Amino acid sequence: MLRINLFLLFLLVSCSGTPPELGIKAGKLEVCPASPNCVVSYKNSPDDEHFVDPFKYVGDKQNSYDKIIKILGGEKGCKVIAKEVNYIRAEFTSAIFGFVDDVEFLFPSDQDQFIHVRSSSRIGHSDLGVNRKRVEMIRFKYHQNDF
Repeated sequence: MLRINLFLLFLLVSCSGTPPELGIKAGKLEVCPASPNCVVSYKNSPDDEHFVDPFKYVGDKQNSYDKIIKILGGEKGCKVIAKEVNYIRAEFTSAIFGFVDDVEFLFPSDQDQFIHVRSSSRIGHSDLGVNRKRVEMIRFKYHQNDF
């Protein structure tokens, strides 16, 4: 019984994966890998399967930034890892298996009027659409007046 419990504990801990190198590179977020467990708001992703629309600013950049931080703070399993002037990175950990997804937001400038987003699973090949659904859920909350 102890061996089974240790194996299960190892399995759960290993589901988090190693944090990838993320962040802003050449003024953009990383493109998605070929696997279908990632979405990004840049047309230069490998194909349309990975594309998700960027968010349009609600108010100015600071207001939009604050709204995203507030939304992330209210999400189960979410931990904000990095908060910079133009960038937010959060980790979402699933309740049952402890899978970790990385979500990033880039706020280029007030002139751009768009928030770029990337959401990707750390491990596995398919995420069954979880990252896309997460981005769309955050978008829905972002455009609600009560935030």
